[in-house]
Amino acid sequence: LLRGGGRRGLARGDISGKGVSAALLMANLQAMLRMQADLHGDRLEDVVSAINQRLCAATGESRFATLFYGVFDSESRVLHYVNAGHNPPIVFRPSAGDGPLTQLDPTGSILGIFEDLEYRCHAVQLEPGDLLLVYSDGATEAMNEAEEFYGEERLKGLLPQLAGLPPQAVVEGILADVSRFSGERPQADDITLIAARVL
Repeated sequence: LLRGGGRRGLARGDISGKGVSAALLMANLQAMLRMQADLHGDRLEDVVSAINQRLCAATGESRFATLFYGVFDSESRVLHYVNAGHNPPIVFRPSAGDGPLTQLDPTGSILGIFEDLEYRCHAVQLEPGDLLLVYSDGATEAMNEAEEFYGEERLKGLLPQLAGLPPQAVVEGILADVSRFSGERPQADDITLIAARVL
């Protein structure tokens, strides 16, 4: 989402369940995000709170969503974000010595269950060369023939090997590694990956 003034919004959501009803709810979530982002602007916590209230009103208790929504300012290189129960995106910092990985942990719970939840906006300072990876649980919960999960630790361990590549090649490298790990076992869930590098 282009937010003006060198700011760019980035979102990744996931809906419980599968099929047509889940797809329709995801389309609804996308529309809500665009509308609330225009309405509340830089108040990301208000954007996500409003989405949660509308999802609660529109869905039953059997449906919920996770959402990561961040806005990156290219001038200050600060990423403001709200993580509503989504898999923690990873920031890989090639220039850092110890602890080059930072997780953007949830700042609030899942959407669509409790109407009065509060969400917090956090910020992370990014530097040139940093790599941001936003992913769905289809990657980390991919299973092999021994019924082992691919897992977050395997994904984190792969990033240093891929970090010097262009973002598209990072995505392709992760998909290839998940495929090698899974072997002949069919993929049970969709995989979505967003890789972005700070210039």
